[in-house]
Amino acid sequence: MRVGLVADRVASLFRRGADRVPARHVHDNGRRLCRGGVEHPAEQDRVVVGRADRSGRAGRIHDFLTGGRTGPRRSKRDLILPLCEGKSVLDLGCVEHSWRMSVENPSWLHAEIARVASSCLGVDFLDRDVEELNARGFDMVAGNVLTDDPPGRFEVVVAGDLIEHLENPGVFLRYVADALTDEGIAIVTTPNALYPAQLWSVLGRGRPEINPEHVALYDPFTFANLVERSPLRIRQLVWLDLTWSAFSGSRNPLVRAGAWAPLHALTRLAVAARPYLGSDFAALLERRPDGEAVDREESARRVMGFLGRPER
Repeated sequence: MRVGLVADRVASLFRRGADRVPARHVHDNGRRLCRGGVEHPAEQDRVVVGRADRSGRAGRIHDFLTGGRTGPRRSKRDLILPLCEGKSVLDLGCVEHSWRMSVENPSWLHAEIARVASSCLGVDFLDRDVEELNARGFDMVAGNVLTDDPPGRFEVVVAGDLIEHLENPGVFLRYVADALTDEGIAIVTTPNALYPAQLWSVLGRGRPEINPEHVALYDPFTFANLVERSPLRIRQLVWLDLTWSAFSGSRNPLVRAGAWAPLHALTRLAVAARPYLGSDFAALLERRPDGEAVDREESARRVMGFLGRPER
């Protein structure tokens, strides 16, 4: 408990330091941001953007990568449910391991989406579990997002922690684009490959904490590159709450007390100082307008610009 309090205290010092960073460029926009795009809650009359005025996709991702230091993280549910409210929703990979685990979990995301959406159709390749859940009142179809066509077009497509399970993410993103209405939005969440708890796990156990069904890990940079090469484009990126910590599941109380608490505190401090080290992130995606050409060289320069790295 004391370690957690110390972590909170030091993290608050990081936030105070970020608030004191002097502004470089000022633009009227109804709110004020300090360098890097961090919102300053005390004043709501102007916007300050670091280095240069950024707009569009590059600006949104730049703010996400460098400007989240004092901004609150969000839980998956707090992000996804409001976007699904009153909308037609397609939920991909909706079964939580099995039908029984799904219905016995009071926080099963698909059930929560179905409660707030005007309609909610689930897709999963676990055909027997889909049958069991349909018998219990849910609306699902058995399908494969890499080989099948989407079962229609929807205002919202949700893919919660799915893309890291798929061996062909480009085909998957094309499926998502085909499933969206022209004004629709897709919500894709995935773990961050650069989360420090993975390092602690490798140092302590000799192996990372990776689901054996995962075939890929993404960070925002590689994910942005992937989306740039798809029929979709990024509308917004959001850091999510920290979802796990190294050694938290250990059965050894000495490990939990001696390793988990200080390493979790160190992880929180690192994430407070460098938001890019967060455990998970979400991307809000939209269809690329028909006929919009994708210039690969320009896309590469734009993605490099998201990280503030100079061209060579």
